[in-house]
Amino acid sequence: MKLFAAGGMSFMRAHGPWHFYVVLLASQNPISTSPTASRTIYFDITPLRPRTSEPTPRESQSFKAPPPPERAGRGLGLPVGALHSENYIWLSTCALVDLHIGVVGSIPKLTKPATSFPAIRACIFDMDGLLINSEDVITLCINQLLEKYRRPPFTQSIRAQLMGVPNSSNSDAFHDWAKLPISREQFARDSSEQMRLHFPDCTPLPGAKKLVSNLSHARSASGDSIELALASSTKSHSYKLKTSRPETKKLLSFFQSDRRVLGDDARMQQSRGKPAPDIYLVALQALNSTIADAGEKAIMPNECLVFEDSIAGVEAGRRAGMRVVWVLHIDVAVEYRERQKDALAGRMGIIKIGDDWQLGEIDDGWAESIPNLESFDYEKYGINMLS
Repeated sequence: MKLFAAGGMSFMRAHGPWHFYVVLLASQNPISTSPTASRTIYFDITPLRPRTSEPTPRESQSFKAPPPPERAGRGLGLPVGALHSENYIWLSTCALVDLHIGVVGSIPKLTKPATSFPAIRACIFDMDGLLINSEDVITLCINQLLEKYRRPPFTQSIRAQLMGVPNSSNSDAFHDWAKLPISREQFARDSSEQMRLHFPDCTPLPGAKKLVSNLSHARSASGDSIELALASSTKSHSYKLKTSRPETKKLLSFFQSDRRVLGDDARMQQSRGKPAPDIYLVALQALNSTIADAGEKAIMPNECLVFEDSIAGVEAGRRAGMRVVWVLHIDVAVEYRERQKDALAGRMGIIKIGDDWQLGEIDDGWAESIPNLESFDYEKYGINMLS
């Protein structure tokens, strides 16, 4: 398969991983699925569209990559959903790319069934319902309002569907179910006030402090320190309220401020919420930006371990090309007990966003579920605890 890349350079390889330090654009959508289609694809870097004819020698010597988007930053060695256009994504600006070229004129998925993985170098955490009990606090607030307006309390099913979805209590799914006698705007004001009152009561969940503390001092199988980042859809003002208590503030202090990516983070402008991969890819970009100063090589998506409690979050991690540990909330575990394998592959499809090439496969080894954070198996991921 032939691919023309930036800087007038051409690369040819029939199969296996490609490694190069160039800006490369690749289509998110298959160009052809026909087994008789040509195995040669040409990309025009500047027009951002697939070519249908082979460039002339002069063209292939004169390709110049456009500058990466300003918000790409340094150390971006990953596909960034936040930088997506309709058909194309940036794969790299200045870090090593590992792109597995597929078959017959299509850009493949970033994950594949595997029996071995590179050493884990980074752990990226969701927050709500995983590290702190904020999902239970949100449920309390919503149920108080539902009772006020003489509506039934949250069911296990609707709660499981909405968990991890940004602004879920203002979504069509919630309001179609709740059938409230007030406007969405009024409910948003009421729920915001309830949460303002109750978010300061949030506390760490069992095992959260010990796990994060252990990882902050651990080493990977390759000898690297484990880098930590937070990727939470919560907004900054809610984050401050949720971390008011000393024990909660201490837990979140393990994540350096520039490695916390929140829902209204400037780095998330024009980005999509979970189940899109954007927030996890931006978190990885933040990690790579900081370790670049120390001269370390960029962390790749498959060197990251995502910790999530929601269906949407698991799908986001899988779409990002990262390994995932799904910590089962009781409501989610009961509601989806027959479909856990689908959830681990990111294939629940509760919210349709397209780009199905990003999804995993059933039993592909990229994700697992555990009942709580205390059950995490460090050894399984090659993470060595320092004595």
